[in-house]
Amino acid sequence: MQRSGNQPIKQPDSFIYPVIAIYFAVSLINILKHVMWRDELDSWAKAKTSASFTQLYYNCLYDGHPRLWVTILHVLTMITDNIVSIKMVHLIIATAAAFIFLKYSPFSKWQRILFIFGYFTSFEYAVISQSYSIGIVMIFVVSGMIRPKQERRNYILIAAALTLMCQGTAYSCVIAIAFALTFGFEFLVLTKDKRTKSDWLIFIISAVIFIFGLALTIVQLIPPSDILTTLEYKRIFANIFYAIARILTVIGNFTDAFLPIPVISRHFWLTNAVTHIIEHVSNSSFIVLHIRVAISLCFMFAVFFMILRTPVAVFFFIIGSIGLVFFNFFIYAPYIRQFGHIFIVVICSLWLSYFYKPYVFKSDILNIVCAFFENKKGMFLSFLIAIQLIAALAAITLHAKYQFSSSNETAEYIKTKHLDDLPIAADVDCATAAISVYLGKGFYYPNSGRSSIYAVDNNKLLIQDLMRELPGSRYDADKALILKEARKYMLLKQTSILLVLNYDLPDYMIKQNGLTHIKSFMNSVVETEQYRLFIMKYPIETSS
Repeated sequence: MQRSGNQPIKQPDSFIYPVIAIYFAVSLINILKHVMWRDELDSWAKAKTSASFTQLYYNCLYDGHPRLWVTILHVLTMITDNIVSIKMVHLIIATAAAFIFLKYSPFSKWQRILFIFGYFTSFEYAVISQSYSIGIVMIFVVSGMIRPKQERRNYILIAAALTLMCQGTAYSCVIAIAFALTFGFEFLVLTKDKRTKSDWLIFIISAVIFIFGLALTIVQLIPPSDILTTLEYKRIFANIFYAIARILTVIGNFTDAFLPIPVISRHFWLTNAVTHIIEHVSNSSFIVLHIRVAISLCFMFAVFFMILRTPVAVFFFIIGSIGLVFFNFFIYAPYIRQFGHIFIVVICSLWLSYFYKPYVFKSDILNIVCAFFENKKGMFLSFLIAIQLIAALAAITLHAKYQFSSSNETAEYIKTKHLDDLPIAADVDCATAAISVYLGKGFYYPNSGRSSIYAVDNNKLLIQDLMRELPGSRYDADKALILKEARKYMLLKQTSILLVLNYDLPDYMIKQNGLTHIKSFMNSVVETEQYRLFIMKYPIETSS
């Protein structure tokens, strides 16, 4: 797999084009089958309803994401109204990422081929059309800029690529910072004696370009002061035990990135079979947490010793890993699409390690330990890729069997029955907005008092719960408040309204509010996008 001096074997590229054609065809089938969920549709809704780039910027203030993806979609809406175009653009980006990995990564032919058909590259960051793919393709682009025996780097081009990487997501922005610091470490520490004044000038210009791009991204990531938050950071600084538990949880979550095999069920997405088995064996959340942490650390320490003698690779690995841990620590995101970036950091760290001659430590014991792990590098990578492939096969099979979201099915039913002629009230806002996008009609959201085709997470909500879309998050008292506001809306409109909910109502509430249940749509992979339709009749007909 590698020569002495840690240089990758030069391999012919004739296999790349048929493989990428197969990848594109398989991904096309999967993405056309995919029913987009609210996070995908939210970006389209904001792009489509924005009359200008300035308005687009302000429509996305509460998103906490860079603006490149919605800007691409905004341009797309100027060309076509077909919502499928989102999938096509995303497919092109995902295929570009796969091609770059096939073309430029230093791994063996079969490792490269199987990697692109793994869970993240063929499902999570390929089928689901979100901005994550922009970050992934730019991560591979930057990794591909590091070539064997290359003494001089095009730092200006690298800075431009890192700026685009920042525009993927906040997570790819963290990785971009890790890359930038790594290139700085290489330039300022490892090769400082080889640099000319011209090299220094180019490096400084490149640093300015990246810092400007990073600053622009950070400005876009910072939300308004009235954003809805859980104020978790106050607990972090107020309770040391909570802070420790939280950081352990973040590290434990990396298990799902290394072993992303889902539970075989309708609601497979965001589940993990390994964790499910651990929870089945032990009812103790304390034990489950620490087993997950131990699994994550085993993977992390194995990678650490595999690349310890290549300073650039281990520097990137340490900075990237710590960056993701602490970002998730302060801005907690418990989903695989976010902490899957640690897997990408591991792959890129191994990638970098092939292009540098191993350093020899003074300690023979440390050299022996590192050499042992280095000799297992190919086997370890093959194991990781095999797990990813199994996870991808499971996810894609279940994705083909079940519809990802009930939003499109619900919208089609509303159209067929002409229920869209009625005013429509909906709750939970962020979960039901997907139907609004498919209908092309704004809903009234009682929780915010707004009429729109997308939700806004600010602190002006009637029920201020950031996790309000999760199953069971609406208590009966909350539901009663929503129905009260829906009645006010009905009285304002002086006509019956269609009520769309993503939770059940107790029978007494249905009777008290004069509701008639029309139909439920419960066949969604995304559990929060299972919907119930009711008619709230005008004038009010109630029964005790």
